[in-house]
Amino acid sequence: MSASTTIKTTASTRTTPLLLVSATIECTQNDPELGDTLCEEKYRIGSYCTSKGFCSNPFHKGCLRQVLPNYFQNTTNSTNHDRKLRTTSNNKREQQQQLTWHAKLRRKLTPLGRQNYISVPQYEYIHNNDKLRTCNSEDDLTLLTDNNEDNPLFCRPSPFHYQEVRILSQNWESAMFSSWIMQIILSELIDVPTTLETSFDPSMGGSFNFYDPELRFTYSKGSYDYDALQNAKDNNGDCITYQKQRFQNNETYKSCAHIMPEAWNGQNDNILMYETQNLIEPSIGAGGVAKYSWYIPKFTAKSNPLLLSHFGINAGLDELENRRIMAETFLRPQTFQYFCNYISKDNCTTPYYDNDGRLIISGRPPLSFNNDDDDSNSDEGDSYFVRDVYHGHFSATNENNCTKNPTMCTGHLSNVQCDWSTFAIPQAYYNNIPVKGSGPDDPGGGYAYGRMVEIYNAANYTKSNVLFYWFTPDALMREYLGTDSEMQRVLLPPATESCVESRVTEEQRCSANQNEHIGQEEGSCDAEAHSYQKLIVSNMYKQYYYEGIDITTRSPAYDTIKNIQVKDLWLEQMFREWYERDVDRWNYDPRSAVCEWVGENIDALQRFIPESYPRSIHVEQYDRPILFVAAIIAGICVLVVATTSTLTYKYRKRKVMLYAQPTFLIYVLSGLLFVCISAILFSTTPSEGTCMAREWFLVLGYSFELVPLIVKVAAINTLFQNAIKFKRVKIEAKKLHMTVGIIISLVALYLLIWTIIDPSTRQTNRELIDELNEDGGQVIEVNLSCSSESSVWLVIVYIYQFLLLMAATVLAFQSRKVRQEFNESIRLGFVVYSQFIFLVIRTIIWSFGSFLTTNIANAIASYLLSADVIVTVCVYFVPKLLDAMKPQEDFQDSARSISYYSERDTRANQVGRPLSTVEIIRIDHARETKEWEVRARQFEPATRRGSTGSRISMESSITTDSAPIAAKRRASYRELDPARRRASFLEAATRRGSGCSRISMESSITQDSAPIAKSRASNRSVDTDFTMELDPARRHASFLERSVEGSILVEEGTTEFEYDGTIEDNDDGKIGEEEEEELDDDGSPHVEGLYSLKNIDNDTSD
Repeated sequence: MSASTTIKTTASTRTTPLLLVSATIECTQNDPELGDTLCEEKYRIGSYCTSKGFCSNPFHKGCLRQVLPNYFQNTTNSTNHDRKLRTTSNNKREQQQQLTWHAKLRRKLTPLGRQNYISVPQYEYIHNNDKLRTCNSEDDLTLLTDNNEDNPLFCRPSPFHYQEVRILSQNWESAMFSSWIMQIILSELIDVPTTLETSFDPSMGGSFNFYDPELRFTYSKGSYDYDALQNAKDNNGDCITYQKQRFQNNETYKSCAHIMPEAWNGQNDNILMYETQNLIEPSIGAGGVAKYSWYIPKFTAKSNPLLLSHFGINAGLDELENRRIMAETFLRPQTFQYFCNYISKDNCTTPYYDNDGRLIISGRPPLSFNNDDDDSNSDEGDSYFVRDVYHGHFSATNENNCTKNPTMCTGHLSNVQCDWSTFAIPQAYYNNIPVKGSGPDDPGGGYAYGRMVEIYNAANYTKSNVLFYWFTPDALMREYLGTDSEMQRVLLPPATESCVESRVTEEQRCSANQNEHIGQEEGSCDAEAHSYQKLIVSNMYKQYYYEGIDITTRSPAYDTIKNIQVKDLWLEQMFREWYERDVDRWNYDPRSAVCEWVGENIDALQRFIPESYPRSIHVEQYDRPILFVAAIIAGICVLVVATTSTLTYKYRKRKVMLYAQPTFLIYVLSGLLFVCISAILFSTTPSEGTCMAREWFLVLGYSFELVPLIVKVAAINTLFQNAIKFKRVKIEAKKLHMTVGIIISLVALYLLIWTIIDPSTRQTNRELIDELNEDGGQVIEVNLSCSSESSVWLVIVYIYQFLLLMAATVLAFQSRKVRQEFNESIRLGFVVYSQFIFLVIRTIIWSFGSFLTTNIANAIASYLLSADVIVTVCVYFVPKLLDAMKPQEDFQDSARSISYYSERDTRANQVGRPLSTVEIIRIDHARETKEWEVRARQFEPATRRGSTGSRISMESSITTDSAPIAAKRRASYRELDPARRRASFLEAATRRGSGCSRISMESSITQDSAPIAKSRASNRSVDTDFTMELDPARRHASFLERSVEGSILVEEGTTEFEYDGTIEDNDDGKIGEEEEEELDDDGSPHVEGLYSLKNIDNDTSD
């Protein structure tokens, strides 16, 4: 069964009543014969019986996948899935799916109020072998969850996020079919979201979307809706956002569109005006040739052949007779409501037959509908023909009464509305054809397209004469081709150039002044055949070709729409297929005719698509072996750092670790661990979380790695540089940690500001490659990367790392002569050198990363970071660990350090805080010096006895058994630890004077102490190279004299030193390396000169 329903809207002179044609194949859901099976038989596979009792649109998922299944459909599972869908459909889901997006904006639910606005979300790329159409704003995208029976995928979002294109469907079939062809090409061949604008508020229930699940076939509200083009231009082409804002502000619906498929010659003046106003681009041909003409049915022409030309109409008749014949021949059509009120005796409650036995009324009055949006009653009563209900009626009115009005009576002319390209009124007036239209809503008496179709259908059914102003190409002529109602053209004076230039304008045709409708006599010729034009909003080009647009994601919509040319012969073929099918005339049949034609002419249509389209996307996946290897190496990096941390903690009490400051080693290892974590993040797929996290771990990692080293080495340099200059210096560990903390805090603050203002987020990088897809278009390779809007953030980070390395380099150079226990210049230099190389490589990759795919660049960055960490561990930590792992006692467990710890604890109690590592080492040296003094005093008696005799006798007594003793002492001396070797060294110096007794030597020193102190004070600035020229023994003594405190005290005839640490120098100029002193025959170190040293007890001042 088939039916159509017309709903009247406003009474605007240029408004077409809403002609809503609903789906008409009735079915019974879940019935084995009258359910899905019936829908498949009537339509095709893909249609199912809905809960509303009608068959659904089989093209809901797309046209080409139905007519070209081998190419546009995954045939292995699609058909079975479609069939399962029909039996598992959910009533609620169907209702949501059938309700259009626009209707959800406007409908009013009694208990719930308005629905929330549903916008088109930005979807990720969806790869689907089953080539579904591209979704548009009329689709309920909330249903796109899973491709399963309960939530089937019926469309796929545009993989390129193209802006939606809106096309005015207009209100005649040639333009409507052309808009369908455009929608299919854009939605299914080049992935452009496309909708059709009817200019009606969608809440009224109309739609002309080709993919509408309800198969609605709604004629557009207006023929030429220039306001829709203006709205699109004013909103930069974003119709979705424009209508969303109006909805949120509770404003009435306004149409919005980018394309007008057809503009006929009656719009030439308007086209010129809007081109001048820059509303539209210069018009281009739409591909077809159109022509308006007067027509009569074949049965009318047979009964009166003179009506086939303006000559026959006026042949041999005077004006009054001519008026009478025309008035009696062409009666006026009557509406359904008029018939019930004035013709039917029982208000159409019973069937009514005319004199020839034709059924006119089926036995019910017209249906009425209330439209809340415009507060008007919309009903069937305004229709001239309702299939199977009201078949039309023609009757004479006062305008046909020539007896009453002999000079004013007229026959009826079925004319189109005034905003169409109609010249019927001046043609009738100046060619003496007494006819006139009686349309109720048009200044010129014209009718809307749907009403014109109804009038001709009624004339065909009742075999009533009708004079029809119509056009080609159009489906109505095709419908009656070969029947006795076939349209026969009425000959009028031929068109000339001067006649065309004198045509009546639209403003005159639609004027309230009847005299303006007739125009000039020169413009009364027959309508000329013309190429109808296609209109495109003026800023559409700029939207796709503005400077700076990414060419990989540029929409092909503009070029495709300009290229599409739909020939009138093609339209005639579609019209013929439409009417020959005769299954569901106003719903399924036209869609099937268009879709079948598109499938048969797909090669011709693909020529309209620009070169390199349709494009496809190849997403570079983060599952390549190079990234797996990078992740594994980064994991090894973490393991190396964890192992190093464990060993460092285990040997933290060894002297080499104490000299290196364990706390600062923890800082460095923490930084290395952060860098390893950053390396892991570089090897994983970028996400919103990992993009910024990798920057945090990387920058903080290098900060924790380098800043503590720089602070520590700077402190050591300060200590020893001041020792050389004989200056007192005080260094507190708390201040060192505070310095590190302040710098790290500033770095964290910078990262926090970066994260808040312009965080590094996942970006999609697209690149056109030479590879072609199966459709002949180019492939877009997509790489996911991390970046901020501004590159300044990363530039600052690279500069910061470079400055850290430069500072470390300078400090490493300055500390090259520091005592070996504290000297890290060589290792620090290697660390700085390796990190500088890695930094340069990372900078090059970042600067020229466009030549690499993102995953390869990230993999290389991960390799570099992991290698950087591993090299740092090998250079800086491995030597220390190897030294610490040698057999030795922990520094604090030495038996010789018991008194030292006692002194240390006493000193800690005096200062009221725990001692730093530097202070602990200073106390240890003070203890060692004290041991040297005790051992030296053991030899004082022998020295004093030697003072009563000669030097020779003392030496003889000492060297009586020198040969064996010397050999034994040489062996034992080498076995002593450094502290005892120094003590032994001083013992020998005490025993072996330079030709005088200890007492005399001390006396001489005492006597000369004042000038000596003065001389030494004046020579504090002497270059240290002078000391290197001394023999080893004198160099040791000289450097012990130059203490950190830089003062020489003379008391009780003895030279005393306040000792805070010493600087050692070897003969080869190397700093801090142990060397074997020259031994005499008795095994003692060879010395020249004598120094008596006395440590100031418990003096461990800074």
